[in-house]
Amino acid sequence: MQIPKYSPLTLQSNLSISATRVEKIEEFFRKAYQAEDGQEIIVTLRPDSYDDASLYLGNLVMRYTDKLVTPLNFKESIEQKMQDKANTPNLHLFKERQNHSFGGYSVDEYGFMGEEFLKAANLPNEYKIHKNALQAIHDVSTIPVVRMNSEDIHPVFDSIDIIAGLSYAYKEIQSLTQGKFDSKEAYSEDEIKHMFKDSFEKFSFNFGFNTPLMQDYKNEKGEFKKEGIMLSYAFVMDTFAKAESPFTKLSEYGKFLRGMPSSYSPNKEDTTKKPKTPEELKKEMLNQLDEVYLKILENTQETQSDLKPIIVKNNLKEIDELINKMIRKVRINDEAS
Repeated sequence: MQIPKYSPLTLQSNLSISATRVEKIEEFFRKAYQAEDGQEIIVTLRPDSYDDASLYLGNLVMRYTDKLVTPLNFKESIEQKMQDKANTPNLHLFKERQNHSFGGYSVDEYGFMGEEFLKAANLPNEYKIHKNALQAIHDVSTIPVVRMNSEDIHPVFDSIDIIAGLSYAYKEIQSLTQGKFDSKEAYSEDEIKHMFKDSFEKFSFNFGFNTPLMQDYKNEKGEFKKEGIMLSYAFVMDTFAKAESPFTKLSEYGKFLRGMPSSYSPNKEDTTKKPKTPEELKKEMLNQLDEVYLKILENTQETQSDLKPIIVKNNLKEIDELINKMIRKVRINDEAS
């Protein structure tokens, strides 16, 4: 495998979890499970940066939060900077002359990657690739989090070459559009669907026009700029793995997701724990069923009689779901892996 002549983008992730978010999520689960004050709530949290990146890219629906934007959104901050620049031109002239860098490459005062990065990725010089989008791709790809029904944490990539992935995505889009992708600055939803008509079913599986990323690249006419389309395409269509850069390394979990030979197994038992006996498993299931039945009884007693058929129907569904979960021994995880 040939070593690229460029240096890979070198990024670090912030793995912290804010106290405010911990309190907010604890409150959400306390209400969801009707926990009493003082009752312990144990929730495994991912780093803030991982959830922010997942939300920004449309890879995660954060049901426990009402925020519609993330710290990665850049459109409004750029508009504010432009307004400030118009009001204080001398100050911004000084800022323009300062050196800004990101991952070893230059960025302008607004956070868009410089000419050297674009050249390395074989992208046109006028392309506006914001560093926040690249940070999001890096974070969601390389931060280890709990996966499926495992108690272990795994990243998708041990390392990722973002430059190679974007270059691959751009080349693939140019091929799909017969080299006409750059003929327009932005495209409507219908135009995007037509552009990828041969592969849109797969592309649209995780693609969303309302993701924070796409909203950052949405213009006044409601069209989406080509840079946002390319970034979303790269993430959804897995071009970072397809590029097969020597700077990219899939984790064992990442290989498993793609059907490649891997040492990862979602059903792998923890050998340090003593396995439960059939009697213990039966008792555990009965205890959980008792809790559900008590909850059903309380709900039925507190509900008007004309609504009882609906409650009973929903409760039967809840019981059926619980039994199936116990049989399959599947841990429900909020993450869309």
